[in-house]
Amino acid sequence: MNTLFLYAPDRCLPTIPYSSLPALQACLKTNGYASDILDLNVELFDRLIQADKLGGYYGWVENRFRELEQKASLTREEYGMYRFLAPLLAAPPESIGRASEGARILRTKELFYQPALFNQAFDDLSAVVRFLYAATPLLNPENKLHYVDHLLQHSEHAGDPLVQAYQDFLVDMVLARKPDLLAFTIPFHNQMLETLKFIRALRQKAPHVKTLIGGPTVNDYRDTLFADPRLFEFVDFAIMGDGENAIVKLVDALHGKRGLDEVPNLYYRKSDGSVSIPLKHDLPVLDLLPTLDFDGVPFDRYLLPERLANFQTSRGCYYGKCTFCGDGFRRNFRMRHADLVYSDVKTVHDKWGVQFFLFWDSLAPPRTLINMAKRLKDEGPEVYWFAETKFEYTYANKQTVRTLYDGGARVFQFGFESAVERVLGMIDKGNELDKVDACLDALSEVGIGVCTSWFIGFPTEREDEALVTYDYVSKRRDQIVMSIYSGIFNLGRDTIVYENPARFGVRIVENDDGEIWVDDGLMPWDKATWNERLSPRGDLPLLTQGGYLLYQTRKPELLREIVAKGRSGPLVREIADFEHAVPTRPPRNRVQSYRYEPQGKDVTDVAVPVEGGVPFAFVGLHGKVHRIDADKARVFDACDGTKTVAELAALIPGDDRKAALEAVAWMIDRAILVVPLKLPTYRALTLEPAAV
Repeated sequence: MNTLFLYAPDRCLPTIPYSSLPALQACLKTNGYASDILDLNVELFDRLIQADKLGGYYGWVENRFRELEQKASLTREEYGMYRFLAPLLAAPPESIGRASEGARILRTKELFYQPALFNQAFDDLSAVVRFLYAATPLLNPENKLHYVDHLLQHSEHAGDPLVQAYQDFLVDMVLARKPDLLAFTIPFHNQMLETLKFIRALRQKAPHVKTLIGGPTVNDYRDTLFADPRLFEFVDFAIMGDGENAIVKLVDALHGKRGLDEVPNLYYRKSDGSVSIPLKHDLPVLDLLPTLDFDGVPFDRYLLPERLANFQTSRGCYYGKCTFCGDGFRRNFRMRHADLVYSDVKTVHDKWGVQFFLFWDSLAPPRTLINMAKRLKDEGPEVYWFAETKFEYTYANKQTVRTLYDGGARVFQFGFESAVERVLGMIDKGNELDKVDACLDALSEVGIGVCTSWFIGFPTEREDEALVTYDYVSKRRDQIVMSIYSGIFNLGRDTIVYENPARFGVRIVENDDGEIWVDDGLMPWDKATWNERLSPRGDLPLLTQGGYLLYQTRKPELLREIVAKGRSGPLVREIADFEHAVPTRPPRNRVQSYRYEPQGKDVTDVAVPVEGGVPFAFVGLHGKVHRIDADKARVFDACDGTKTVAELAALIPGDDRKAALEAVAWMIDRAILVVPLKLPTYRALTLEPAAV
């Protein structure tokens, strides 16, 4: 029996092989079962960026949109199509046309380490991915009432380029491996819909092949997913939680060696149509698991010029108290012995030529990292690594961090969340700011880059408190190489906040559509506007790409040229002499005008053109589109890197100088225009832009 492990398309650039596939493959092979690995995300990406495929789809979209643009009016159906097509054409067409070149840049050492080329390739390919996925909605898995309905409804849709690729070649590629069991790993919830779309295409050609789903999405949302047996019309089995022992016993069962009811962590539909729910959760002993097996992983096709692998040294979280964190991250902490982790690294390096590693634990234990680094320093091999861990005084010890650096540590990611003690207390983070500062001092001194993750909008957080956090990170950008701003707090049903709202003095609100949010009783503040300002200066997209580790290792002096703050510049509130600042226009930003309102509501009869058109600004760094007015469009066109803010504001008609300055400030805060970053840029400010 042959098991084929599949990584589902994930809306991201294919840069890093996901660790669960080689981990599970190692378990099956150790027990004598055949298996293989196929990364559907890589296969889909390489196929769809081919000039004929991508150009053909883009050409159809562009031609159909231009036809609609030229009409004197649009019917209700035509206007619906117009609104669907408009955002697909937001990115510059030259970005789409450079897709193959972008992939070559990111795969070629001599080109990858040139920041201007890296940024161009990263922006272009990110635009391509957004274009290809534009027809696929992002569904909310926290919606217990309708999530499965939405999955089944949207998985039926055909016609988007992904479904076409599944039908045209990807299903055949999978079946050519002659699998008996297809095992999909789904770490990110946006992969769930793509998995079902693929399985629908598969069933048309091979209804006999068994399908299995697993991963964090299955574990985190199992109560919602499997309360409805309709999902098992497409999926034969689902494994919640850890899968190493479960996958072996499932294959045993499919060989007739045991019953399905003996397989731990397994959901399946019984003969009476009901769903079998696992009675116990199997937790593997990590020291008993084999080293990951990367056979079949196409390292040379990922968008990095040097090989990188990721895996975990522990499961669960050794701290386990953060109130915003999901249950799957917090519970059941276990760790693998440091000597075994060292052996894993050495084996993967020696056998598969991997020199860069990401240790994506919930929190990597300091003891493991220190002991592993000592052995790597003393015995080799020469490898470089990243770890997600926690601010501890261990990392303020200069001798310890020197040992870590000498043993290959190059980047640490820390959950920072807030720079306000009151908010940190609500989160129960265990971060004292003096400890954080001591860690930053020690780590930066030896050359270990620090990433800090944070967000806004935790229940009861005020607007001024959110800005304290931004300022703390911004003022320490000589020590914090990447600011992992992750957006507005999103309440999960498996968090301590949801489980015990009274502890936080809030109440949980759920509407009839199944959406949930927190009511903290405070006057609301405009989180969405601040999110628009902060997102262009956050490095979450770069964090998922992995190239930062290579830069911090090979070209640390150039890393700041590819991070978001270096590219988007300061907020207006950080610029001391704002009126005399000289903004630039980033190369992949553009403004275009639409004859019809592209974000309008349904019409009952016909849609008519908007007099003067509707201008929108596209930001190449992160793909956001902002509606602007004619005055801002005029400023954008005039910005050539020589005019000051005051000179640009003077181009706006009228006598309201303050409003004109605020219009330019609005564009700078959203990175439509950029004031080049200089150190230091943090100043007391004279102008606070309007909260538009």
